[in-house]
Amino acid sequence: MACAQGEVHLGDLLGREGPAPERPVGFGGKSCALSVVKGAGKPHSVVSPFAVMNITRYFRPVLSVLALILFSSTARAQELAQLRFAGLVRGPEGVVSETQLGLPGMLVVKVKAMVRGEARNVELELFLAPNTSGQEVAGLVAARLSKAGFDVLQSGYSGKSATSTFIIVDALRVEVLVPNGLVASLASLSSAPAYFEVVAEREEKESFEIQLSCAFRLPVKRGIERVDFLVVLDGPAHGTQMAESISTQALKHGLRSERPNSVAWRPLRTVKSNTCLGFCASWRGRPGWGAVLGLADHR
Repeated sequence: MACAQGEVHLGDLLGREGPAPERPVGFGGKSCALSVVKGAGKPHSVVSPFAVMNITRYFRPVLSVLALILFSSTARAQELAQLRFAGLVRGPEGVVSETQLGLPGMLVVKVKAMVRGEARNVELELFLAPNTSGQEVAGLVAARLSKAGFDVLQSGYSGKSATSTFIIVDALRVEVLVPNGLVASLASLSSAPAYFEVVAEREEKESFEIQLSCAFRLPVKRGIERVDFLVVLDGPAHGTQMAESISTQALKHGLRSERPNSVAWRPLRTVKSNTCLGFCASWRGRPGWGAVLGLADHR
């Protein structure tokens, strides 16, 4: 009976004759009937675009911070991956940083190798100018290994000899292999003004010689000026004495220190018997930053 009354009442409201629609009436029969007739096929609620913009504007700072954190972590991971040369350099603590050396992008790489399974290690420390190609790095490594008594093939080629295998993997990495050991895996970096590379060092009674290969990247036009000279030091020589001797003898080759008595000549980092020196130098009036790796107390 209640249903019949509801049907008659609903039909009167709609101004129609006949039975009411078969759709059930909810809690509010009147409003439900009106929604069926007037709003058929249309959504009941529409999200305003202004609300979406407000939500986006609210979360925009949070998204920006998250994106910055993600970018920083990715860049740091790539940097550490470049520094870890096959495990030879373990993170930034094994590298002379820019603040320590005073030179942009300079790295000191320790190279160790087991030779024919013997306990002795061959340790080489190289100053790599950033933006150095794989072939240039190969040449530096080959020169140092030759001085250490290894039979290294010509730089830029792959092959095997009786004592070593020299392989250029790609433009970014150079590998030098000896029997039962990996000597080096190096990577090229970015740009730097200049670098000094010790290509030979040997002890001769109370004195030893250090041959310096100096390269200046000119600030105006792109290019490299190289100066090679030999420095004879009386040993044992400490960092300050070595710096003074290098400064004095470099004058004869046209290379002079801009600030020979300043803190630029102080020893920046000591590794066992080696001292790393950084200084501001110029050659033929062209300024550049340089660094010298030499023996601080070689006995």
